[in-house]
Amino acid sequence: MTKQFIKKGELSLINGGYLVNKSETPVYNLDFVGVQKSAEILCKIAQEAKNKDFVGKSPDNIEDIRAKIIKECTEEKSIKVFDSPKEPVGKLSDSLAKEALSFINFHKDTTKINYLNDSIQEFKIIHEFEEFGLFFEENICKLNKIYTIADIKEALEILYTKLH
Repeated sequence: MTKQFIKKGELSLINGGYLVNKSETPVYNLDFVGVQKSAEILCKIAQEAKNKDFVGKSPDNIEDIRAKIIKECTEEKSIKVFDSPKEPVGKLSDSLAKEALSFINFHKDTTKINYLNDSIQEFKIIHEFEEFGLFFEENICKLNKIYTIADIKEALEILYTKLH
């Protein structure tokens, strides 16, 4: 079994998923194939979860509706003779509010990015393949698709958004 160095554009699937090099010789790399199968599961879970609602809502309660209507119908309406004071508009308060919001969003984004970067480490060999290439040996294996880091990144972002 001779080893051959294969780069990103030189690997493909033919005839129902056989992994081959550019001359259509069957090739295999144990680590690469294993991570590809993990990537397939991750990406399919993410696509399935994309349009699902994991939070849900509590069901409506007829007694709550009844109580609300009775309260609205029996409550006397109050009159307003005096105008409410206007909220002051100030550059400093607006600036402080924007700065505080930016600070909060920075920490949320930092937490998200750290989580996503930690999660993608499992797929490091795919990144190495895309950037440099990998050694493969002649052997037969089948995959449904060759997943890329972009596919995995999209799947992780979908799952993070749905679950956090």
